[in-house]
Amino acid sequence: FKTHPIDQSKPVPVSNLVVLGATTALALCLGQYPYLYLTVAFIQMLKAFLPTYMVIFLALLGVEQPSRRIVLITVGLSAFTALASAGEVNFNLVGVSFMVAASTADAVRLVVAQKLL
Repeated sequence: FKTHPIDQSKPVPVSNLVVLGATTALALCLGQYPYLYLTVAFIQMLKAFLPTYMVIFLALLGVEQPSRRIVLITVGLSAFTALASAGEVNFNLVGVSFMVAASTADAVRLVVAQKLL
């Protein structure tokens, strides 16, 4: 393996570290609550929406502008995941809300971590 030196001369703002820590804590805490309200299979289907959140937050925070191809792929992924989730018998709005909040926090965490790099 070839190693590359890491440039550590660029200071990292404390606010970015606070946001990174807060979103990590939120993702960990909120990620446990859907299991109280939803089936594991349904939770796994909802986790497939994470790339959609990632693309949205990458664009909103100015880290990366998605290409048309990425947007189309993400829209297709979201549409087919929603279609697969539509027949869920044990649908619970509280559980889905916790899942959306956890996925949003996780996406923000990943985007902020990428922005720091």
